[in-house]
Amino acid sequence: MRILSLALLCSLFAVGCEGCALRTNQDNALPGAASSSTPQASGPDVAPSQSLLAQLGYCSISYEGVLLDLGTPFANVRRSYSVGPFDDVSNITRGGKTYIAALGRELSYGFWLQHESASLSVALRARAGLSERVSVYLDDERLGVVRLPMSDFATVVSAESHRSLALGSHTVTLRFEGRRAPVEQTPYAELDWVWVGNKADLTANYSPPTLDDIVADVALSGEPQRSLVLRAPAAVRCAWRPTRGETLEMGLGFWGQGQGTAQLRAVAEGEASVTLAEHAVQGGDQAAWKQVSVDLSRFEGKAITLELDATQIQGSGRIAFGEPAIRSANQKRPAIAQAQNVVLVLAGGLSRSALPPWGTAQGFRGLLELIHQGVIFNGYRAHSTVVTSVVASLLTGLPPRLHAVEDMSSKLPDSVFTIAETLKQHGGHSAMFTGVPTSFAAFGFDRGWDEFHEISPVLDQPATEPLTRASDWLAQQINKAPSEKHLLVVHLRGGHPPWDLSREETASLPPEEYAGMLDARRGGIILSELRGQPANSRRRMRAEDW
Repeated sequence: MRILSLALLCSLFAVGCEGCALRTNQDNALPGAASSSTPQASGPDVAPSQSLLAQLGYCSISYEGVLLDLGTPFANVRRSYSVGPFDDVSNITRGGKTYIAALGRELSYGFWLQHESASLSVALRARAGLSERVSVYLDDERLGVVRLPMSDFATVVSAESHRSLALGSHTVTLRFEGRRAPVEQTPYAELDWVWVGNKADLTANYSPPTLDDIVADVALSGEPQRSLVLRAPAAVRCAWRPTRGETLEMGLGFWGQGQGTAQLRAVAEGEASVTLAEHAVQGGDQAAWKQVSVDLSRFEGKAITLELDATQIQGSGRIAFGEPAIRSANQKRPAIAQAQNVVLVLAGGLSRSALPPWGTAQGFRGLLELIHQGVIFNGYRAHSTVVTSVVASLLTGLPPRLHAVEDMSSKLPDSVFTIAETLKQHGGHSAMFTGVPTSFAAFGFDRGWDEFHEISPVLDQPATEPLTRASDWLAQQINKAPSEKHLLVVHLRGGHPPWDLSREETASLPPEEYAGMLDARRGGIILSELRGQPANSRRRMRAEDW
């Protein structure tokens, strides 16, 4: 019997943080880059590869700060945990360059800081439309108002932040002032790029490393290569999850007059940066490609950030990273085994400190086995703080904005398909057992299942009752149709009122012959009395209180 103990069903959509656009060697190529996931030549000895240039829009580019190139189709990847379609922007092309027209009053983009930074400013190259003034925010800190030029594009810079920003994901927000025009599609402003960094580094002749600027055809010693070309100190950082036998391969060289140092690094989450390779490169008449191949097998299964850095340059040229690609030694990519039986268990009302691996492991044999065979997502964040919204996302694979269950008064629309309905269309069987009212039929969660059971917490039944019934249903289904697919969802209530006490247990509770209140409200009264005690030493629960 093959049973997947716990399934995490996710909806992957564009979010504003580095690493969210994580690519693997099993991902499809980007639109318009059909050759990026295919071998560069035919034949059995050529390994499949993924071109980093084809996925450059998903990477982070920094030069004297963090740059967000808005005039590319990849800009919406950083729309700060928002879900498209994005009707508040449109792409425009003028003079061979692409910009965006801001049709909404507010735009937010996510970016990633590699280290703690202080006194940051926001610069943008833009020109005014309906709005001449823009309020600029870093996270929730307002950096003041900048005035946009009316005639032509120019760079404007905000005031400095008064606090440091920690390593990790942050958001820059632009709020446009001015009235809405009577003519639709009239933009508040047109924008080229947004930059976040120290104002002192933004010189008058600052040239941003946009995608058009850093990708070029470079020929060294008569050998042309499509290349990433960087000034110093500049870096491109791309998220990746390596598999066994993968290598990072490219040619390193210097484009123009001078010399410099190129560095390849890898950073796994929570670990120190690892230098994979460092080479000095020479330009001018001596310029030639230096082929580099770095084994990534040591990072197998980890989410890492690959960094291509131009650390230092002498002269007027740039460091060239020629045709950087991830190459796999496996001719046949490993197939992902399909689960025949999937069990999704949701536990509500539990603190992480009460469960392994964060808390005690005693009595959790099944969870321990799952932890040893699976993955722990320490930084996982739900789409919403509303339980019904989270359950709806798990059962549909959609974020709250799309499945429309965003508060406790919402019900799952009939137009939204659940995983149970999808499985039924493919001939599978499914059931859901819940002991938590927030996933009852009143919220539309009973649709599409072969069996749906809700066990009220006010009944004289243990909190494990949904799991008991679910186990019986799954055993019967597997015995009856062992070759068919089954989906089982169980929603368990945890350590919150009403507590699980049988009638026999309540009859023997002290004090003897007690005929008063014995429900969740009584527990609230006891807790309130304890909190009212002035000294911690007196805040102790007696046996009868328990």
